[in-house]
Amino acid sequence: MIRRALGDPVIIIVLIISLSLLGLVVSSGRYPTSTGDVSVLFPSFSRTLTSLQKSNALFGKTQVDVVVVRMRSEGEKELDAEKEVDIYTLEEELAGLDGIVSLMSPLQGLAKVPPPWQLISEDGQWGRFVLEVSGDLSEDEAEKLNHEIDHLLAEYRSLQPLRDGSFFLTQSVTREIEHESKKIIPYSIATLFGVLLLMFRNPVLALISFVTPMVVLAWFHAIIALLKFPLDPVSQLCPPFLLAVSTAYSIHITARLAQKGDVKAVPMGEINQGLFFAVLTTVVGVLSLVLLDVKGVTDFAVMSGFGIFVAGVICSQLNPALVNIFHVTNQKKSVLPIVLRKVILRGRGAPGVVFSLIGLTMMIFSGVSGVQVHTDPQSFLPRNSHAYRQVMAARQHFAGNLVLGVYFQRKAGVRTKGSKDVLHLEDIALIEKVKSELRKLKGVEHTVSAGDFIDLYREMSQIRLDDAESESWGPGSITNNERTATRIIIDTDLEGRKLLELRNAIKLLLQDELKQSSLDARIASLGLLVAEQSNHIVRGIINSLISSLLIVFILLLAGWKSIRIALIGLVPNVIPVIIVFGSLGWLYGEINLGSALVAVTALSIAVDNTFHLLMSWKAADVGGPQIARAERRALRQNLDSFINSSVVLIAGFTVMAFSAVAPVAQFGLLLSIALLVGAIADMYVLPYLLRRFA
Repeated sequence: MIRRALGDPVIIIVLIISLSLLGLVVSSGRYPTSTGDVSVLFPSFSRTLTSLQKSNALFGKTQVDVVVVRMRSEGEKELDAEKEVDIYTLEEELAGLDGIVSLMSPLQGLAKVPPPWQLISEDGQWGRFVLEVSGDLSEDEAEKLNHEIDHLLAEYRSLQPLRDGSFFLTQSVTREIEHESKKIIPYSIATLFGVLLLMFRNPVLALISFVTPMVVLAWFHAIIALLKFPLDPVSQLCPPFLLAVSTAYSIHITARLAQKGDVKAVPMGEINQGLFFAVLTTVVGVLSLVLLDVKGVTDFAVMSGFGIFVAGVICSQLNPALVNIFHVTNQKKSVLPIVLRKVILRGRGAPGVVFSLIGLTMMIFSGVSGVQVHTDPQSFLPRNSHAYRQVMAARQHFAGNLVLGVYFQRKAGVRTKGSKDVLHLEDIALIEKVKSELRKLKGVEHTVSAGDFIDLYREMSQIRLDDAESESWGPGSITNNERTATRIIIDTDLEGRKLLELRNAIKLLLQDELKQSSLDARIASLGLLVAEQSNHIVRGIINSLISSLLIVFILLLAGWKSIRIALIGLVPNVIPVIIVFGSLGWLYGEINLGSALVAVTALSIAVDNTFHLLMSWKAADVGGPQIARAERRALRQNLDSFINSSVVLIAGFTVMAFSAVAPVAQFGLLLSIALLVGAIADMYVLPYLLRRFA
């Protein structure tokens, strides 16, 4: 048998490519990596992104890390001498770490003349270090710095240290991605293979069906490792997604072939044509997600589309070769497929079932009214994780751990005395007036500007502003060295839609205050970019769905050359999409980057079974009164593979529903629900529509 396998050219080609990829990965030392970089959550094209890039060019690219420490217990009036020494020592050690550009210490907040930054909590019990971390660190350097900070803080447990800030969130999300990837993929493999054994009750047939998915998974990881393409918060969904989809393709072909035990006795042209349309619609569907205009989603779409294409090619060649070599037939029937087969055949096309399903769909869809968009980076942290608890605890003491910047420059083409770009005293005075108005806006916890440091240094009588340009958390972080730009830094605890409302309020204020001036102002923030996803996601989902439905309709029309059949084929695939949006409202009340992918993904996968059924229906005699007979023939031919592939897909994605990361769990659960509804619609709604309207 081994000799026959090695004599098959398909087996040889797959083996050579697999070994070559493995050898390249091992020899190059490039293995799959993960990143929690929140930049993948940004809309690809936005004015806020442009503003942030310009701000980084003017003031330097940095991230903020916040360390909150306990300074005194409740009832204590003065800072304990031992804690003061610990805080001072911790300050020195933090400042000495590579990658820390500068920092502000709680001890500065206790000075007779406190700095503009809020470093002591309102109740006086907690203080915070505000660390400026270089934005030019590599992934390895950033990870090393994060570990060094954690290790250092572990030595100061008496201060009960807590962490927050964009740098900490990025590193925490990276760790969670690595943990989830290592956990979900083995669980998915075990679950899918267990389901295959349950469905086939034949270890050899189960192994044949599982060879292709494992090859696809190995190729996927090898290619992204060689390209040094890290898995981010969204693209981490690719491996389990490809594993489930490629298993469904594999089982659909293997189940059909195993019915006869002989490849020559099976209409491979019909099977491959159905597989071609299934792969094409799935690839087109996931690629339409690029319309969401978010880098992480685009990565997921491109990587998944490529993986699905590879899975289709390998399935169409490798599965027949394996079945031909082993001559395996599926003589045993599992209890579950038998029961499902009887239920489906008995109720197929029944009007009562069809109208009940449509009524239930409309009821569930009413939940869409309660859906809101939620795109905050900490949603990728498990609620029970140490990192998530730290962030939430830190924000109880200092609401303003998130920074929003408003920076000012001269308008292009404006002529003034002296250098046309340098800011003057009247400009600073106007900016201070703007700052006083900003403090009145809801959600603004604290503001820092150049004027605050001017007043501080005047009162301290130590140094002049001109001498402090290199002090990063002093004037150097507020006014650039060329004195051509300055900014107001706003502390806020707002995220998502509330942050967008604050942004709009700031815009109106700036338009009113600066309309007669020579200054131009822009708002820049990492958090604001993430919050802007709410608009991008809603608009992107609508665009993706419309384009996917249009392409599916065109493919159905091209395959059957009938507008009526094309419309009939769309109906059972629109139902699960409607269910997804309704379930979002009833189950979660929110859309995040994980659940945003579900509707289009469900449509692109659910339509596969429709194509297989319609392809078999087309191959039968469908003239006049023979429609019912053709429908029964198509259903009976595809029923085993249909049941097996549907159960495999639902089981594969249900594993993801147990993830501790909310977007991953929601993606898995909602996709499982959508595919279940899609399978029911294909079994009951499609036959009914074919009988009534075909």
